[in-house]
Amino acid sequence: MSTRTKAQAKTLVHGLSCQILIPLLCYIPIFTIYSYSQIKQTENIASEYLLTILTCMPALIDPFISFYFVVPYRNALLQVVTKRREEEKTSVMAVASTLSVRQITVNTHS
Repeated sequence: MSTRTKAQAKTLVHGLSCQILIPLLCYIPIFTIYSYSQIKQTENIASEYLLTILTCMPALIDPFISFYFVVPYRNALLQVVTKRREEEKTSVMAVASTLSVRQITVNTHS
């Protein structure tokens, strides 16, 4: 295996590891708060709202993990984002003069 293939496989394994941990990090707090409220016989409003929010979080976060850890996806996304930023930074103005109409290109660099 080439070093590039090994590096891509390593980043893929890291990405899969993160995707495995996200449901654990989202579902364990819900179970913990629910168990605590059942043991103490109290109502916990946070558990009602966290149930809805935290059960949706893995589905929201997983695509971003894929884009970050899968190198071809990350490169394609960065190309799209940087191309749009360059297009937004460049604006064209037409300035009227008594002699002629000139076109001035203004580049704003951060």
